[in-house]
Amino acid sequence: MTTIYRLKISLIQPHYPATKLHRVLEISGNASFYNLHERIFEAFDRWNEHAFQFFISRSKMESFHKLFQDCKEIVMIDAFMDDHNPLSNQDMLLHPASTTTLDELNLNEKDYLYYWFDFGDDWLHRIRIEKIFEIEEVPNAGEYFAMVTNYVGKSPEQYPMD
Repeated sequence: MTTIYRLKISLIQPHYPATKLHRVLEISGNASFYNLHERIFEAFDRWNEHAFQFFISRSKMESFHKLFQDCKEIVMIDAFMDDHNPLSNQDMLLHPASTTTLDELNLNEKDYLYYWFDFGDDWLHRIRIEKIFEIEEVPNAGEYFAMVTNYVGKSPEQYPMD
């Protein structure tokens, strides 16, 4: 059996209404957060790679500031983990993106995650776990499975000309 997570990924920063611009992604629990980053990157038609991290808030955050202030669990690019100052927040849980899988974080339906892409342009995405279900097998057993099942709204340009 393979666990599948149905995720609604809404672009919410800067000021996009979550109902007007989102993707629904189904991804297997053995996928790493780096794999999840790659699928979101593709789903929103991006072309230029940048740094990213995931905030594991488990609840809806009302502002970017509150997310930074209150979130105590982060999945980050492995190379950045050495630069993180553990003394700045000793109760912070850090996970490496390349090896941490969705299954490892004991996520539940209706939990929220946030994906922050490009620390300069600050593309913030809210991820809501819509459904968690089991399937018998996935194509290419042993590999992770991912498929965008719904596209709502046109992806904004990564770097608008104006």
